[in-house]
Amino acid sequence: MNEGVVFIGDHLNAVGFRNAGIHCYVPEASRLTERVLAERHRCRILAISEAAFHELPEYLARELCDSLHPQLAIVPDASTVMEDEDIREKIDLSLARARAYAETLPPEQLYA
Repeated sequence: MNEGVVFIGDHLNAVGFRNAGIHCYVPEASRLTERVLAERHRCRILAISEAAFHELPEYLARELCDSLHPQLAIVPDASTVMEDEDIREKIDLSLARARAYAETLPPEQLYA
C-alpha cells in the first residue's frame, strides 16, 4: 500500500485509488467527520471526494484547507460528468498545492 496517502469518499472513486495501492475509506455519512478527524493525523496526503468534502462541518473543511499537514487533495467525483477544462483546472490546482507543500519539507522527508 502507498503509505502516507489516504482517500475518503465514494465507492466509485475508491476503486481507482485502491488499484493504485492507496488506503481507502467509504464511511457512512454519519461517520464521515469521525473518519476524517482520525485519518488527518495519520496521513501526509488526504484525498477526499468533492461530495464528501462538502458534507464536512464548515470548521473542519476550513481547517483542512488552511493546514499544510496533511496535504489536501479534493478529488472530482467520478460519477459526475465534467468538461475537460474543469478536470484540468482541478488537477492543476491539486498539483500546485501538493508542490507548494513539498517545497516546505526538508529533502529527507520527501522520500521517507
